[in-house]
Amino acid sequence: MRDKVRSLIASALYKDTDGLVADLAGAEPAAAAVEAAMFTATGTDVGGAYKSKYRQLSFNLKDAKNVALRSRVLRGDLTPAVLVGMSNEELANEETKAYRKEVAETMLREAQPGGNARATTDMFRCGKCKQRRTTYHQMQTRSADEPMTTFVCCLECGNRWKC
Repeated sequence: MRDKVRSLIASALYKDTDGLVADLAGAEPAAAAVEAAMFTATGTDVGGAYKSKYRQLSFNLKDAKNVALRSRVLRGDLTPAVLVGMSNEELANEETKAYRKEVAETMLREAQPGGNARATTDMFRCGKCKQRRTTYHQMQTRSADEPMTTFVCCLECGNRWKC
C-alpha cells in the first residue's frame, strides 16, 4: 500500500513541473519523504486518516493550476512534515484561495445579524415618554392556537413592553 501511495505521489509531483525534475524517477525522493511524513503524522497506520491525508495531498498536488505547490515541494522549500500538516485552504491554488476569500467576504456582507427581524412603526405609543417612534417583532410564545406576542421597543427612551 505504501509503495503504491509513494508512486502515486511521485506521479502527482512530476505533473507539469517546469523542468524541475527530468523524469518521474526524479520525483521519487520527494515522494518518499512526503509519504514517510504522512505515515508518521497519521499515527503509523495505513487506516482512514492515512488514506484521507493521501487523498487531500493527491488532489492538491495533481491540480493543474497548482504548479507552485509542486515546485515548492520538489525544490525543498516546503518540507514534507509541513506539507502533511497543511490544511485544504493552505494547499489550494491561488485562484481557489481568491475565490474562497471572495465568497467568505460576500457571505459576511450579506449575513443578517442574529435575532428577530424588527419593523419600525408609529402604531404603538410608549407609556413612558409618550412618543410613537417604536420598533416591534412578533414571536409565538404560547401554543399554536394562541395569537403571537408582540414585543415593542421605544426608539426614543429604550422602554420595552409586550402586547
